[in-house]
Amino acid sequence: MLFNSYVFIFGFLPLTLIIFFALTKFGLIKAAKVWLTASSFAFYGYWNVAYLPLLIISILWNFQMGKFIAEAKPESKRANVLLWVGIAVNLGIISYYKYANFFLDTVNSVVSTNLNAGQIILPLAISFYTFTQIAYLVDAYRGETRETNYDIKSGSIGIKSFEVGVRSQSSGVRREKIYEDLVMVKIKNVFIPN
Repeated sequence: MLFNSYVFIFGFLPLTLIIFFALTKFGLIKAAKVWLTASSFAFYGYWNVAYLPLLIISILWNFQMGKFIAEAKPESKRANVLLWVGIAVNLGIISYYKYANFFLDTVNSVVSTNLNAGQIILPLAISFYTFTQIAYLVDAYRGETRETNYDIKSGSIGIKSFEVGVRSQSSGVRREKIYEDLVMVKIKNVFIPN
């Protein structure tokens, strides 16, 4: 489903927004977060449901690593090790999907072997969501996530939302603030991100 497709513009987007704003209007904020998270997963899974588990595992892994890092003494050896483990796992995943065949082709050329990883399809937006999650781990390391009410639903929304995520990266707005901004928008107003 593309952003400019009829199914997105006239089906998915209106249904998602109507239910989201209805839930927030009745004060069902947790339900609205769950709805927006589920809708985001449905949108991502529409492209290729086989990569949805990778996204979910990545989100859960990074959320938990961020919690461990935030619970450690700021900039301690433990926090530092946890940060580098989190970054290494993220970079390992992205490296596999982006560079495994390149690496094997290079080895095959140099050593005259015939190693093959098969056809590896690059998951949609893997670079974006991987580097967004690495930024979250760095925020946790710096102690910037301690004062916030950052939960897995809010984090998932921020990671999966391309436009909102790009907006948050370019303007310095944190993911927990994005959700608060969305809740403040009234149905009668037009929401046009900067």
